[in-house]
Amino acid sequence: MRRPISRIGASSRSHAFFFRPDPGSPDGASGVLGLPIARAVEPSYHRFFGSAAAMLFLRRTDRRFSPAGELAAEVRGVTDDNCQASCVDWYGNARPIFLGPRTFALLGYELVEGRLGEDAPIREVGRLNFAPAAPQP
Repeated sequence: MRRPISRIGASSRSHAFFFRPDPGSPDGASGVLGLPIARAVEPSYHRFFGSAAAMLFLRRTDRRFSPAGELAAEVRGVTDDNCQASCVDWYGNARPIFLGPRTFALLGYELVEGRLGEDAPIREVGRLNFAPAAPQP
């Protein structure tokens, strides 16, 4: 079930986006755009996030955009660390990363790798959570 985009907390999200032109398209007529967005979270996680980060990907073909899917942060199991390792130091806490043919989404303390298909939406292929350990009472 898709959740609506949250308007709450959207101003704390990154406004950074990146575009990777396809090989053979140096003018950028075709490629992939990664755009950080915010998603609503369940009330029990609202105190940690306000809203959850996600990365929306758009495919550009012949100068026209079409949806290419999204990668989202995992909010279940998150513990409050009072942002000891920083929640927003990288200009908000979400950004797309294109490294050669690979596609990543930096979502708070998670780095999520996705694979883009020619005619299929992006699908997650790996996830690394580098959140600091929860403080001990």
